[in-house]
Amino acid sequence: MSLAEIRQLAADQTAARAAAEGFAVLAREAFGDRIAWIRLYGSLARGDWMGPDESDVDIAVVLRDRTDADIALVVNLATRQMLNSGFVISPMLFSPAEFEALHRRELRLPREILEQGIVL
Repeated sequence: MSLAEIRQLAADQTAARAAAEGFAVLAREAFGDRIAWIRLYGSLARGDWMGPDESDVDIAVVLRDRTDADIALVVNLATRQMLNSGFVISPMLFSPAEFEALHRRELRLPREILEQGIVL
């Protein structure tokens, strides 16, 4: 990888993190106090994200009193942010009980979100 490519990747990573933060702002505006937490996770959080052609921006949202209608709203917010930023935002929506159940089962995904995730 050339120095120019490394610089471009660093700029893309910064912009992708800004897109994740923008999604978090939209989610907080939409859901307010129902949000327990929002975390960036996956390759961008770990620092091994290799650009928008290689990976998306993974975000976990834990929402109190989650309803099926909330799923559609989160997808809509992610689509809005994707159109604004150019980065594919991939949210996963959980209720606190759903996330805790996954964590108790010792699955890799919730462990990765908690250990490597960045709170937004």
